[in-house]
Amino acid sequence: MEAIQDFLSSHVIKQTQEGISNIKLYVDLHIVLEIFLAMTVVHLLTRKRVKPGSDKLSKKEIDELCEEWEPEPLVPTVEPVEENVIVEKLGDGIIQADGNSLVDAATLNFLGLASNPNVLKAAESCLRKYGCGSCGPRGFYGTVDVHLELEQKFANFYGTAAGIIYSFDIATVSSIIPAFCKRGDVLLYDQGCNSSIVQGARLCRSAVQNFRHNDMKHLASLMETVQSQELKRNEKDRHRKFVAVEGLYVNSGDVSPLPNIIALARKYKFRIIMDDSSSLGTLGKTGKGACEHWNVDPKDVDIIVGSMSNTLATVGGFCVGSHAAIDHQRLASTGYCFSASLPPFNAVAAIEGLKYIEQNQHRVASLQAASKALYKNLVSAAQKANGSLARSGVKLQLTGEDFSCVQHVFVSGLADQDQQNILSAACSLCLSKGIAVTTAAHSALEPKCQPSIRLVAKAAMSIDQAATVAQTVIASLESVLSE
Repeated sequence: MEAIQDFLSSHVIKQTQEGISNIKLYVDLHIVLEIFLAMTVVHLLTRKRVKPGSDKLSKKEIDELCEEWEPEPLVPTVEPVEENVIVEKLGDGIIQADGNSLVDAATLNFLGLASNPNVLKAAESCLRKYGCGSCGPRGFYGTVDVHLELEQKFANFYGTAAGIIYSFDIATVSSIIPAFCKRGDVLLYDQGCNSSIVQGARLCRSAVQNFRHNDMKHLASLMETVQSQELKRNEKDRHRKFVAVEGLYVNSGDVSPLPNIIALARKYKFRIIMDDSSSLGTLGKTGKGACEHWNVDPKDVDIIVGSMSNTLATVGGFCVGSHAAIDHQRLASTGYCFSASLPPFNAVAAIEGLKYIEQNQHRVASLQAASKALYKNLVSAAQKANGSLARSGVKLQLTGEDFSCVQHVFVSGLADQDQQNILSAACSLCLSKGIAVTTAAHSALEPKCQPSIRLVAKAAMSIDQAATVAQTVIASLESVLSE
């Protein structure tokens, strides 16, 4: 019993001693913390205070800093561009510039509608009736009866269910693509597409990829990859798929292989958006564009868009397709909803232009004949020139189809800036010989394009004129390169 009492008393004494040592440690830490807080308070109370405004620079210091400062330029430095030719008057295959009459191989006035008397008379009459502008978007008192007439005219012209018009051609396809291509959707577009399609691809929130120009194997590979990725998802997570092309590529003169694209779109369940700006009035037996040229049903192309400022020689853009595709744009396309509508006289000019194409199919045939003559003579002249330029390592190259109204001439074997200088000099030399040609202009939004001279055939251009234009351009390039 005594042993147990001794054990308990010794245990109690040990626990008491440990408690006392813990209390001392706690007290020591508390004292250290209080001392630190006290020193902090003393520091804050005794530090030197800075009065507001005491750190101002002297006038001398300000002047020295201003002298050292070099502002950044508002815009990046760009290379000087060639002096523009001021056109005084547009004719049918002829332009007036600097008091001289020139053969027009530069503008996109394919059928000469810019100076057509019936078009001008109708536009003037409409201007006197309605005034200059509509002063409002289509959804807010900006719709005039001629707008609805033009939309129906485009639908009838292409053989589709419905049509819609826009007040600015550049904003047409760049508004339509984001209206349909949403987050999670897929958009594939040709690398040779114009800046409006590229801008639309950038504005939409879809997964965007481009395929090599007119390379159907590459397009099929991308479509197959998209399909294989889609099959791994649940049916609810699958999205829409689109492919964007041009009927006739204005940047190269190449024509899109539309039947192959339609076949791939059906196989992999893609919808097609086609820009027919340069095809309208130039391709097909009656000038109804790429679909007629390839003898395919326009309904196989989900959305057909185009510019009215090329063949129709007016302002604005258009789109044709199914009722669902057109009605969707009236509420979802920013270029339609938030822009003042197309001036009525421009709409009437387009109506008259479409009537002209329908009633004068021989003009389309004349344009296509001039296109073939231009291409044939370009190929022949370029082959001869390349023979004499072989030793210099420089070569003239052509793009475009033999039936394309737009042809491009390139100079390979030189730096881009040297190419641009040579092409500009050749254009000036052509101008002095009575032929108006121009270097191709590209938007900064487009992928970098090789400099070129763009040649445009006209319905009013005779076979002999087409040959003269081709031979003069190649001869001018050869002359500049030999200097």
